[in-house]
Amino acid sequence: MTWAARHLFTVGLVAAQGGCATTAAQCDPRAVSNVLTAASCSMSGGFEAHLAQARAEVAARRDELARLETERAALQTRQASLRTDRDALRQRVNAMRSSLDRLQLQLGAVRVTNDAQRARVTALRELLDQTRARVTTASSSGSEALAREIADLEVDVATANKVVAAMAKVGE
Repeated sequence: MTWAARHLFTVGLVAAQGGCATTAAQCDPRAVSNVLTAASCSMSGGFEAHLAQARAEVAARRDELARLETERAALQTRQASLRTDRDALRQRVNAMRSSLDRLQLQLGAVRVTNDAQRARVTALRELLDQTRARVTTASSSGSEALAREIADLEVDVATANKVVAAMAKVGE
């Protein structure tokens, strides 16, 4: 067989092979194991299709990674905000407990001269005990419920503070 005949035969085989391995998956450069398949993939554009598919997959993964990074950043921001809210609520709870302790001391210093005042002091002590229990319960609840409960308790403590102050003036 002459060189021209061999060359023509090879080109014929490559052309015949051209219809067999034309998909991107079949033209994976890591999987192509013979020269004829490689030539077919090269001539049919299979290598380029495989490369385009791989680039598209990389771009999709980059987009997904960017989305996840954005989501992670948003979650970190939310977490920081929740920590700040939690710390502020803890400060309010501690201030509430201090106010209750101060009211308890003030109430203990009130001079009671008659049964009406004694009943009022007893009612205020019960209210302080109930408020202290509500503070303890509220401090273990979720932040939104805690914030609402603390606001309600602050109103109750302010009212009790006014009553105790008024009673202290009367007892002087």
